[in-house]
Amino acid sequence: LAAVLPDYGPASRIKVQLCDLPRLPLGKLKSTEVVVEVHSASINPTDCKQRKGLLSQIWPLSLPCILGIDLAGRVVRAGEDAPFSEGDEVFGRQQLGRMVDLNGSYAEYCIVEAADIYRKPSR
Repeated sequence: LAAVLPDYGPASRIKVQLCDLPRLPLGKLKSTEVVVEVHSASINPTDCKQRKGLLSQIWPLSLPCILGIDLAGRVVRAGEDAPFSEGDEVFGRQQLGRMVDLNGSYAEYCIVEAADIYRKPSR
């Protein structure tokens, strides 16, 4: 399940729908990638600018797309060179440039680079 943006415009265009993660049906993660089950995501000013198309000259999106930069959740799968294990609680971000090929954090699962996430601190 994900919040999908079919075209640039107002927030009312975003629709919640079923979707597949790119590449995962083939089972191939890059060695430094991590699949995070997203427990929370935020809406920040960059997300709003992307949705409106204000950043389309710099970061054009392949529409429809799933927006979302910030995330927190649990690792469900990690590439062999990623320093994370299944079950690790993490927080971090999705790179803007990766949103052309991959989805952002407004989804149940997100594929991120290990360098862009961190383990949640213990209390």
